Order: sequence, then C-alpha cells, then structure tokens
Amino acid sequence: MTVLHGALPTLTEVIEVEASALVPAAGSAPLQPESVPIETLPPMPVDKAAALTTQVLETLRPRIDALLDARLQAVMAPQLARLADEIVESLRHDLSRTMQDLVAQAVDDILAKRRKP
Repeated sequence: MTVLHGALPTLTEVIEVEASALVPAAGSAPLQPESVPIETLPPMPVDKAAALTTQVLETLRPRIDALLDARLQAVMAPQLARLADEIVESLRHDLSRTMQDLVAQAVDDILAKRRKP
C-alpha cells in the first residue's frame, strides 16, 4: 500500500516503516515497548475515566467547533444563496407591481386634473 508523504494513516491502514525511522533522535532515550498487554492492565476507576473523557473533550472542542463551522458553512452556503435569490426575485416582483400601481395612479391624477377646466 502507498501512503502519501504527510498523510495520516487511519486505524484500518497498515503502513510500512523503515528501520531508520524507528531510531530515536540524538540525545533522546529510546522508546521501550510496553511489556504488559493492555488486556491485563487493571480497569481505570470510573472517576478517572470521566475526568479523562472530560479533558479529552475539552482539548478537542476547538477542533470540533472549527470542523462543525466549516461543514455548516459548506452545507448552508448554497441553501442561503438560493433563498437570497428567491427573496430578491420576490422583492423585484412586488416592487414592479407597486411601481405600476403608483404610475397608474399618477396618470389617473394628471388626467383628472386636465379634465377639470
């Protein structure tokens, strides 16, 4: 499988990593693999799990808000543009009808004044 440079793999992707990428940076301690499988670790207490959940949600909130804003704008923009076009067309029609009524009334008024000697 080919992974683009800079692309983040998903949990379902398997990526190949060169051995040189696993060497720690100069001056840093090598990473040690966990010796205890996660299945054998004791469960986290409920209060700590709730606190961790809250902390993760608060950390992610700005990203979630930005993603939601972007998605809402992308979805709503065409709808708002369509509604704006409909409103403008309706206003044009109403204005045209009002202008015709005003002109007809003005013409009637002028003709009525001319008829009076």
